[in-house]
Order: sequence, then structure tokens, then C-alpha cells
Amino acid sequence: MRIMKEIKRIDIKSSMKILAAFSFISIVIDIFFAKIIPNGSGANIGWNAILIASLVGAVSFFILGIILIFIYNTLSSWIGGIKVKI
Repeated sequence: MRIMKEIKRIDIKSSMKILAAFSFISIVIDIFFAKIIPNGSGANIGWNAILIASLVGAVSFFILGIILIFIYNTLSSWIGGIKVKI
């Protein structure tokens, strides 16, 4: 028997942990593809540029995630949340 549940609200504090983990993983992947793979796109780019670009991307992802969670929480209170079968 499957039960239908509705995601009414996403907790921002708990989601920040997941967003931070995804941001860290994206930095590691960026560095891997830019420096480790021979003749990759980052073959002639310095470590500083790679780290700065990765950090900016990770922080942007983190901020965008928080904004989207806020928007979801606002909209779900008006029109209802996402329904999921469990």
C-alpha cells in the first residue's frame, strides 16, 4: 500500500547542510576536471583562477538554493505542495 504525502515546507536550516555539501562536491569536481584530466580545459589555468571560479560557483549555487527554497515555501503555502507517493 502506498501513501500519498505532501511536501508542505522545506526547512531552510537543514537544507543549507545539503546545499553546502553539494557546493563542496562541485568544487572537488571542478578541480578534478580542470587540473587532473590531461589536456583538459584548465591545462594552462592557474590554481588560483580554478579555486576562485569554483568557490564563486559553489557560493552562487548555495545562494540560489536558499532563494529557491524560500520561493517554494511561499508558493506551497498559497497553492499547495508537491505530492509524493511513499
